[in-house]
Amino acid sequence: PLRPGKQNRKARRAAGPSSGSGSGSGSGSGSESEGEFSGSGSDSGAATAPAPVPVKKTSKRAAKKDDLSEFQQPANVDPANAGIYVGAATLLSLAPAYLYSQVYDLTVGDFGLGYLIAVLTSTALLALSCHAVGTYNFAVLTSQRKLNTPNPKTVKELGYSTTELESISRDVTARESLLYALLFNNIVYVVLFFFLAFYMLKDIGAAWNYLSS
Repeated sequence: PLRPGKQNRKARRAAGPSSGSGSGSGSGSGSESEGEFSGSGSDSGAATAPAPVPVKKTSKRAAKKDDLSEFQQPANVDPANAGIYVGAATLLSLAPAYLYSQVYDLTVGDFGLGYLIAVLTSTALLALSCHAVGTYNFAVLTSQRKLNTPNPKTVKELGYSTTELESISRDVTARESLLYALLFNNIVYVVLFFFLAFYMLKDIGAAWNYLSS
């Protein structure tokens, strides 16, 4: 038989390792279960995350081409401008013919076929050039003005609707493009004619001088 004190000490020694192992096993199993739970949670979160959508970058040239594509169709060409271009080109082409008939005595009776060929050719080339310059400037100006849209509050104060303002802007742009095309082509035509006729080709005959210039 053991004394009561020795029995208590022996009981505490026997109980100590068992409780320690129990707490260790409990904490270990708890940490493992928590690790498994956190791992499964992170895996499920990664699986359900949406994939990033790639952003397609467009170059400035491609964006400009898209802005101008609608103005490259024949349906958007104002038919009234064609008559103005042909009329202006005809008058400008007749001016050199009148000048040569009066200054160089190259009469219509003597050189009528040459005048006809030169006037028709010059008129066609001038009208096509005016049409190309006017259409290009109309497309560029319209695309730039689309970026500078008016403030809705300002539109309301002016008393116009958005459709009316767009129509007015289109008419103004068409007139600007028309006048610029006429001015640009007339200046280029006159400068080239005087340079060729009275400087570069001044030593050749009047008939060939006229046709060449």
